[in-house]
Amino acid sequence: MNVQDSQAQRILIVDDDRSILQVLKMRVELMGYKVTSCDDPKDAIAIFEDGDFSLLLTDQKMGEISGKMLMMELRKKDPFLSVIIMTAYGTVDDAVESMRQGAFNYIEKPVDTGELELQIHKALERRVLDKRLALERDLWSRAVESIGAGLMLLDPDGRILWMHQVPDEFKGKPSPEPGACCRDVLNSDALPCDECPLSKALESGKVQVLEHQNPFTRNWFLITFTPLKEPDGHCCQTAVLFMDITESKGAEQAKMERERLQGMLEMAGAVSHELSQPLQAMLGWSEIMLARKIPEPYRKYLLSVTRQVEVVKELISQINNITKYARKDYPGSLSIIDIKKASEKK
Repeated sequence: MNVQDSQAQRILIVDDDRSILQVLKMRVELMGYKVTSCDDPKDAIAIFEDGDFSLLLTDQKMGEISGKMLMMELRKKDPFLSVIIMTAYGTVDDAVESMRQGAFNYIEKPVDTGELELQIHKALERRVLDKRLALERDLWSRAVESIGAGLMLLDPDGRILWMHQVPDEFKGKPSPEPGACCRDVLNSDALPCDECPLSKALESGKVQVLEHQNPFTRNWFLITFTPLKEPDGHCCQTAVLFMDITESKGAEQAKMERERLQGMLEMAGAVSHELSQPLQAMLGWSEIMLARKIPEPYRKYLLSVTRQVEVVKELISQINNITKYARKDYPGSLSIIDIKKASEKK
């Protein structure tokens, strides 16, 4: 960060010890930053509302309002505010807890000038990065909303950095916090986690695509795992996109069903054509033989054959009239076409 950039950054310093506050203000101004100082955290809230501050440098222990409390109040007004907590050795645990709540870092008193300048520089860089990521995520959010999809960003350890519109049926927890492991948040029974596609994406550096049907809802999803690379080629994050393709899957199955019916009709036409000729011959010969005097029981057998030929003839007629696909149960685990129902006229 050059001098011109530093002068564009405003820093609010809060410490109830006025002597320390005065020294800190002078030291930070010498670094090239615009500084406003305040010895009362209550006044700091009002001062913050009237200014455009990029960073809060605050003591942790300050009477009624602690540094963490002040940070949480100010970040309601500016969620991108960078915060550095100053702490004595005995309050380090409180400072660490403040980092869990969103502080960039903490510095132990007495403050080292070189370390302070380094942490301010990093904290302001982090603010710029967070604002840029927020803008990008807003664009991603609008993009995934426009296509009816869900998006999740994971770090290399599978921890959630951000998620938007992930289908509820994949969530084991309704409102997961950033930093939670995807295995703890997502419903592993609803995802193919045995062969982790995230690991495959990171190891190969290539997009992993899979179609998965939720065994409970029976909905179909297209899930892509896209590794996001840094300039040096290192995979730093993975974008997981969820798209509900149940409707398109239904259309695909309907198309397959139509194609199957079309194939069945073509086959039925060919079969009926091939059968009609020999059946006609069999009926003709049966009529000729029945016109002659044939002794019993052969005449009875011939009449039975003739009736069966008529049954086959009717069956061929039904095959020619098939317009839909209808199944019926068959002994065992199979199901076969119900020709009678398939040929019924509406």
